[in-house]
Amino acid sequence: MESDFFRLVLVGSAEAPLVGEVFRSVYGEDYIDSSVYQPESLLRKIDQGKLFAVIALDPGGRPAGYSALGAEAPNPFLWEEKGLVVVPEYNQTDVGASLVSFWGETTGWPAPVVGVFASPVCHHYFAQIFCAKAGWIASTIQLDLFDATIFRDRPEGLSRVSCVQFFTPMPPAETPSYWPREYSEFLATITRARNEPVGRLSTEPLPDAMPTSLQTNALPSSRNLRINVFYIGKDWPEVVRNILTEASAQQMISIQVWLDTSCSCIGEAVRILRSHGFFLGGLAPRWFGNDGLLMQKVTTDTRYDLIKLYSSPARELFDFIRTDRAAVQHENEPE
Repeated sequence: MESDFFRLVLVGSAEAPLVGEVFRSVYGEDYIDSSVYQPESLLRKIDQGKLFAVIALDPGGRPAGYSALGAEAPNPFLWEEKGLVVVPEYNQTDVGASLVSFWGETTGWPAPVVGVFASPVCHHYFAQIFCAKAGWIASTIQLDLFDATIFRDRPEGLSRVSCVQFFTPMPPAETPSYWPREYSEFLATITRARNEPVGRLSTEPLPDAMPTSLQTNALPSSRNLRINVFYIGKDWPEVVRNILTEASAQQMISIQVWLDTSCSCIGEAVRILRSHGFFLGGLAPRWFGNDGLLMQKVTTDTRYDLIKLYSSPARELFDFIRTDRAAVQHENEPE
């Protein structure tokens, strides 16, 4: 969707200094990724193939919006839309929708891409509208992910920001998925919305051999700990305890564990996570190549009343997550 008013340009040396202007209009100097204010750093990421970036220019050549893709998921062919930002004076125009649609319509990628996802914050209604109207499906909600103070437009009383992840349509995974019994019925609603097959019920115990294989990404500035689990091993109970010990030592608020759904023992792994206070976050298609099941734990009292969700799938997911969190808390209350 090319705008009739704005010109969309891939960011190069001429456009890189304008990116900071877009972010300053919304965040001042406080955006999490400082490279957006540093043209040389931004161009270095682009030259290394770690970032694709596009900027929208109005007829006078002034920056009106920005969007970029970065490689953040374990699947190197699944890219994240990073930093969809619209200059406030253009909020009521089609620039945001044009930037979102740009990635779905672009051909001749410098790197292979199986799909794209975006993570609008839950108090930015327009970004969610852009994703939903472009045909992307809300698949995960990450509660209290990072500090809210970077947002000038944050609602009064909001201290932590939640995000909803939207994914583009993608080809189905090549291997079957296994789902925990607790979530199988609800997860089917997510895959049906994507016209994909439902998963198999997980009934296998933890394996007798082989340790857990995982990747840890700690973000102390946002007090977020993300764990990508490629293989669930016999040592899973000890692994979970170690994750929680590490999170406590670093005073993490948001702890995310992403499980590869090709692991047939995922049901037992989820049971153990729930016993430690983890609850559902959603199902991320092709996160590992296979789908990724997000389990999350937060140490704050989430301001549910300040979460605004546009699409019906997002609202249904939010209701389920909230109910599941309450159920997990009840299950873990001392008798």
